[in-house]
Amino acid sequence: MLRIERERLIGKPVDEVTLEDVTGLGALLGEYFGGERTLFVSGRDFYPASRMFKRALTAGLMSSGVEVLDFHESINGEIAFSIKRFGARGGFSIIQDPYDPVRIMIRVFKAPGVEIVGGELEKIISKGRTLQMGEKKVGWVNYAEYIHKLYVSALTSFVKTDVIIDEKLSIVAGSSRGALDIVLPELFTSIKTDSIVFSTRKMIEERTGYPLTNEMLKTSRIVNALNADLGVIFNNDASSITVYTKKTGFLLPEELGIILLSRYRPGSKVLLDKWWNSKYVEEIESNYSVIKASGEEDFFTKLRKEQPVLALNGKGEVVIPLFSLGYDGLLGFMALLEAISLSDRSLWDKIVENRARVIGERFSCLDLESIMKMCVEMGTRCVKFAEGVRVERNNTVYTYLYDPDGDCFREIE
Repeated sequence: MLRIERERLIGKPVDEVTLEDVTGLGALLGEYFGGERTLFVSGRDFYPASRMFKRALTAGLMSSGVEVLDFHESINGEIAFSIKRFGARGGFSIIQDPYDPVRIMIRVFKAPGVEIVGGELEKIISKGRTLQMGEKKVGWVNYAEYIHKLYVSALTSFVKTDVIIDEKLSIVAGSSRGALDIVLPELFTSIKTDSIVFSTRKMIEERTGYPLTNEMLKTSRIVNALNADLGVIFNNDASSITVYTKKTGFLLPEELGIILLSRYRPGSKVLLDKWWNSKYVEEIESNYSVIKASGEEDFFTKLRKEQPVLALNGKGEVVIPLFSLGYDGLLGFMALLEAISLSDRSLWDKIVENRARVIGERFSCLDLESIMKMCVEMGTRCVKFAEGVRVERNNTVYTYLYDPDGDCFREIE
């Protein structure tokens, strides 16, 4: 049975979510978005169950007369971008749940590429199908492997590629068993960057969920050994980005946001979610017009209504609305490269100095089990993300960020 958890459709393949459930969802979405002659885009990661359920959902859409443009393995940014690019009414992506890899997660999108979550998604799946009499046309599916080239071309056109090329950065990138290991080599070739790309695709069944400590440990070691300029880790659908440098260690999502905001004029609108550290929010408010979202559904509602130049949450997920309205870690990465290339060499020193001023020293270092036990015992709300755990306690957000040197999580208030 399909159910909503963390504002999306999530469940364990076969045991909790059946092929019949997903096929029915496809038929329901097909009717909801207009039926015959409606265009839908689809994608997935490398997880075998994702492949199986994508075919089932596609079959359901086709039964409602929908035309499906299938991208096979694809990332979240490609789905959001392609809905806008091809004028589709909607789209979906099925991936291994990054929080709990024994389950799948289904992302559903509507034009012009914004994700449907929470209450709006609940309303759609609770409607039920309307059986119509008479002859019905079965839809069609077209395969579009060229989406990767089109998407990379759009990314490199969106930023100042010439300054990135001139910077001659060396980069280590982890693609976390997603389709990104198809996209990244072509992207790095386009920007003429020295790079090492590693993937955990073959370890799908053994993988644990967030935080991505194995990838973080591997990335930090490679960057340090090669003296590379930058290390980046993407989750399996590249909706989030984690950044590492030898000088700073792993950046907080807030620090990534501050660097990205340097591309925009003071006074510009920026959308932030509730999981941002309040001290960094105050710092940004001194230069930018900050819009705050109380939850993810509110985040996407305000994304369309307020039209900010940049939208960021506390989990490292980035939206740049001028390009597309979906989470896009790879787009955030390209914007980061542009910001680095346009800044002076003291950028990382400034990040370290600012961190010391805003959050001070970080002494306590806990293991993940202790943090999650504390969440249960204190009854606090805890959210795992790629780099660690966010804990909401006494109206204050605490961050436990993974430290590869100590192999533990350091508390940040």
